Amino acid sequence: MHIFLRGMLAAGLCLAVSLTPASALAASADDDPPIHSVQAAPSDKQTPTATVSSDSSYTNLLITSSIVAVLGFIWWRARRKAQQEKEAAERRRAQAARRRRGNIPGDDDEFGTYDPYDHQLGPDEPYHNEGNWNRMQSSDNSTKSPGRLILPSDPDRKTFKDVAGQPEAVERLTEICSWLKDPEVYRDHDADLPTGILLSGPAGTGKTLLASALAGEADASMLVVSGSAFVEMYVGVGAGRIRALFEQAKNQRKRTQKPVIIFIDEIDAVGGKRANGASSNSEREQTLNQLLVEMDGFQKNTGIIVIAATNRPDMLDDALRRKGRFDLDIPIDLPDTEGRRAIFAVHTRKKVLADDLDLDLLARRTSGFSGADIKAACNEAAIIAARTQIARRKAEATVQPQPGAVLVKEKPQVTAITTAMFDEAISVVEAGEARRSRLKAMKAEDKRQTAFHELGHAVVNLAQKGDSITKITILPRGRALGYVQTHSEGDRFSLTDVEMRKRITMALAGRAAQEIFLKTVDTGASNDFEQAWNMAVQMVTRYGMSSLGPLSLPNYGSAQNQLGIELANAIDKEIREIVAACDKEARSILEKHRHFIEAMASELSDRETILGPELTERFQAAQAAESE
Repeated sequence: MHIFLRGMLAAGLCLAVSLTPASALAASADDDPPIHSVQAAPSDKQTPTATVSSDSSYTNLLITSSIVAVLGFIWWRARRKAQQEKEAAERRRAQAARRRRGNIPGDDDEFGTYDPYDHQLGPDEPYHNEGNWNRMQSSDNSTKSPGRLILPSDPDRKTFKDVAGQPEAVERLTEICSWLKDPEVYRDHDADLPTGILLSGPAGTGKTLLASALAGEADASMLVVSGSAFVEMYVGVGAGRIRALFEQAKNQRKRTQKPVIIFIDEIDAVGGKRANGASSNSEREQTLNQLLVEMDGFQKNTGIIVIAATNRPDMLDDALRRKGRFDLDIPIDLPDTEGRRAIFAVHTRKKVLADDLDLDLLARRTSGFSGADIKAACNEAAIIAARTQIARRKAEATVQPQPGAVLVKEKPQVTAITTAMFDEAISVVEAGEARRSRLKAMKAEDKRQTAFHELGHAVVNLAQKGDSITKITILPRGRALGYVQTHSEGDRFSLTDVEMRKRITMALAGRAAQEIFLKTVDTGASNDFEQAWNMAVQMVTRYGMSSLGPLSLPNYGSAQNQLGIELANAIDKEIREIVAACDKEARSILEKHRHFIEAMASELSDRETILGPELTERFQAAQAAESE
C-alpha cells in the first residue's frame, strides 16, 4: 500500500512537469533585465515553425503513457499480493479445521497444546468458505470443551460449612472427600472410588452447591457444564464436546496433580432414555453413547469424578444409571423443619436481625420451601429492611432543626430485620409482590366477594382442624386477588385419605361461600377447582383411595385412551363422587358458621389482612359461645 502511494505521488509530479508549456518554462519570474534580441538578416531558405511544437507534444504523450503503465503495474502487484495473502490464510484455516476433524486438539490453553495454523490468523479474520461455512463452524465448535473451569484458588469457593439442610448427603460426600485426599486407606481395603455420583431431587435443593462444596473441601478443580451444552443440531458436535470435556479434565489433572470434578447439571437433557424407531434422535444418541464410552474409559482411583444433577431421575437412560458409571445415587429432598432452620441460620449469619426474631418460627412457616426459596426469602427480607432505612432517612432529612441547635452527625444504624419483614418476604416468595394499586382499583363489591371467598377457605380449614393459618388477606399478589396462608406445625411425609378429602373440601369452600352468602359466582375459583380435581384423580389412579381398589395410572390423562371403556367410566365416576362429597361437606360447614363468616367479612374488607392467631382465637371463641 505504501509503494502504491509513493508511485502515485511521483506520477503526479511527472505529469505536472510534462504538461507544462515550454513558454512557461522559458519565462522567468525574476526581476532580471530583459534581453533584447537582434533580428537576423533575411535568408533565402524558410525555416518551418511547427517542428518544435510537434516534438514537445510527442514527448508529453510518451511520458504520460509511461506513468500510466507504471501506476497500473503497481496497482496490479498490490492486488495480487493481497489476493495471495487471503488464499494462504484460507488454506491455513482449512488445514486447521481438518486437523480438528481428525480429533487433534487445536489451540486450547486447557489442553496445553499449540496449533500454529490458528495463531497465524488475527482474531478478527473469520473464515468463510461459502457453502461449507456451517459445516466448518460446527466442526470447530465440537472440539472446544464447554466446561467452565473453577480452580481451587477461586475466592468464591464453597465448603461444607455453606451447606445446610442435607445432613445425609453431606455425610456421604465428606467420605468421598476423604477418599480423594487420602486414597491409600481405601486402596488397602481394595475399595474403588466411584467414578460417577448422581444427585437427584427437586429444583433448588442444593445439588450444585453440594458439588461445589465437595470441590472446595477436596481442593479440587471443577469443570461445570450444563447438559444442554451438548445438544446441537449438527451430527457429531455433541460427541466431540464430550470428548473435549473429558480430555480437558485429564489434562487439568496432569498439570495440577489435584483431584478434578466434572459437574454436569441437568444431565437429563443429554442422558434421557433412548427411543426406538423413527422417533429416535441420532445426534442425541451419539452424544449419550460418547458419554458412556468416556465413563467406561475411566480408570479407578485416578482422582477424576463425574457428578451429575437432575430433578427427573426417571427420565435417565438405564445404561447411564448402571453401576460402574454412576455408582452412587444420592437423593436430595426438600429440607425438613430442622433443615430449614439450619438454612435460615446460614443465610442470616451476616445480616442484622432483631433480638426477638425466632428462626424456629420461620422454619415452621416455610413448609415445602427449598433451600433456594429460603435464600430468596432472606434476601427479600434484607431488601425490605434497607427500604425501611432509606424511608426513615428521608423522613429525618425533612425535619428542620431548631434555630441555634448544634447538629451532630451520627453514624447511621443498620435497620434490623424483624419478624414482620420476614413474613412479608415469605409472602413475596410464595405468592408474588403485593399489588396495592389493584386493591385501590377494586370496587367495594369485588372486595366483598374476595373476603367471603377467602373466609370460606379459612373457616373450613379451622373447622376441620387443618394446618395452622398464618394469615388471611384480600391484598392481591401475583394473579391471586387474595389467599389464605397456612403452615404445618410438623413435617408430614404422607397423607391419609381423610386428610386428602379435607384438603379437597377446603379448596372447594371458596366458591361455595360465594354461592351461599352472595348468590353469585365468578372466575376466581378456577385454580381451586384444578387443585381439587387433581387431588381426587391421584386418590383414585395412584393411591388406591377409592372403591376401585389399588390402581397405578400415574399418567391417567394421557393413558386414558388405552383403558377399557368400563374402567375409564368407573374411574371418572369415582373422581366425581369424591369431589361432590367434599363440596357437600364444605357447604355444610359454611352454613353452620354463617354468623361468624358474615361478621368477619366486613372486617376483612376494611382491614385487608388478619393474622392467623387472631382469626383462630376469634373462631374458637365463637364456637364456645354457640355451644353455650
